[in-house]
Amino acid sequence: MQFLKNISIPKIAVALMVVGAVIAVLGFTMSGFSVQSYHEHPNAWYYMNN
Repeated sequence: MQFLKNISIPKIAVALMVVGAVIAVLGFTMSGFSVQSYHEHPNAWYYMNN
């Protein structure tokens, strides 16, 4: 059981890093999209960033 606890912590850390990277990429993509479409849809840009 101790071995499972020791091996699960790095897996969780890696999973969090992967999830964080995916969120960062999606956030960057969405922010770039919202900046490009800001002049056409300012309300959508406002709600996406708040």
